[in-house]
Amino acid sequence: MDAEFEHFRKPSGLYLMGMLGTGLAIFAFFAALVVAFFWRAQTPDYWTPVELPSLLWVSSAVIVISSVTAEFARRYLIRGLKTKYRRWLGITAVLGTLFLVLQVASWKQLANAGAFVVENPHASFYYIFTGLHGCHLVLGLAALILFTIRAWRTDGPIKRREWIASTIYYWHFMGALWIGLFVVLLVVR
Repeated sequence: MDAEFEHFRKPSGLYLMGMLGTGLAIFAFFAALVVAFFWRAQTPDYWTPVELPSLLWVSSAVIVISSVTAEFARRYLIRGLKTKYRRWLGITAVLGTLFLVLQVASWKQLANAGAFVVENPHASFYYIFTGLHGCHLVLGLAALILFTIRAWRTDGPIKRREWIASTIYYWHFMGALWIGLFVVLLVVR
């Protein structure tokens, strides 16, 4: 193990608290949206259940796999295996980008099926959930891409290791949040 990695095991308290605070705020926001979704679903006026795009299954699998690859990257970072860390972090960034592309394609699938925001509250919530989740995910993806570029551009020590680990924890959180939202969309029809 490289000397630069010997002290590194998990994010420092400051970074971890920042990530936990951010995650809690995002969770509370989406929890409020889910409550509104369930409440609105109980009012059948203009509520027409929509068939969820089949691409959601694929995108859900992609985000779960990206969480696994992110964890590989984090563990290789801890062990000081820079080449493997760079590779797995890059794979995670590619999978995150693929997830977002699939989400946008699912919007197109839904629109082609005739489900539009202004016509149906069920479709509106679908677009709200996926769009807002995508916006939050873009922040994590931007950080992953930045760290991937930095890791490939330098042969020196990896800087901001605590930020990287916190970003990976955030990525796990966003993956878990998506799975929760997907289950909500599947259950309420």
